[in-house]
Amino acid sequence: MGQTGQFRNRITYQRLTNAHDGFGGPEEEWEDVRKSWCSFEGVTGREKYKGDQNISEFQFRLRCRYAPDVESLTWRVVASDGRIFNIAAVLPDNKKQYMLLYCFQNSYDQMEDYPHGPSQNAEPLP
Repeated sequence: MGQTGQFRNRITYQRLTNAHDGFGGPEEEWEDVRKSWCSFEGVTGREKYKGDQNISEFQFRLRCRYAPDVESLTWRVVASDGRIFNIAAVLPDNKKQYMLLYCFQNSYDQMEDYPHGPSQNAEPLP
C-alpha cells in the first residue's frame, strides 16, 4: 500500500457539534477537525424524487490513513472542491494503519454554504 500518490485528494474532516445561537438555544454546527489526504472510489449512484426535486445520491468509498476519533453519523468529509461526503461507516484495517470510509453524497447536501469550494455558488435544483 505504500505507492506514491495513492492519497491524492485533500479533505477536511468535520464533526457535528452543538453550539448556542445568539438567543441561548441549541444550534447544530459543523466544526473543522483536521485536514488529510485520501483516495475516492465511486461505488453506486442513483436518482430519486424528493418532493418536486430530482435528487442524485452517490455512494463512495474513501481510503484514508487511520484516525481513531473519526466516527460515522456525527462526522463528515469535505473535499477540496467543496463536495460533502456523509460518513455512514468507518472500517479500520487490522493494523490500524488505514481505514475505509463508506460515505453518501447527496446533491441536496451540496447546497450548503461551505467556504472551501464551488458549492457556495451552487444553483438550486431544477
